[in-house]
Amino acid sequence: MAESLIDIKRRISSTKKTRQITVAMQMVSGAKLSKIEKKAVAYQVYANKIRATVTHLAQASC
Repeated sequence: MAESLIDIKRRISSTKKTRQITVAMQMVSGAKLSKIEKKAVAYQVYANKIRATVTHLAQASC
């Protein structure tokens, strides 16, 4: 009985540690995602300005 109780406590502890690691990984992943999203928005602004410039130059050449 005592051996199985120790095993159960060990499994509970292991599960809690695994959950803690998982939560930490989710937080890191969320931070990375928001960083990438900000870069994507900035790139979109850049791409739109380049597109407008090229369009303007193409119309001026005609």
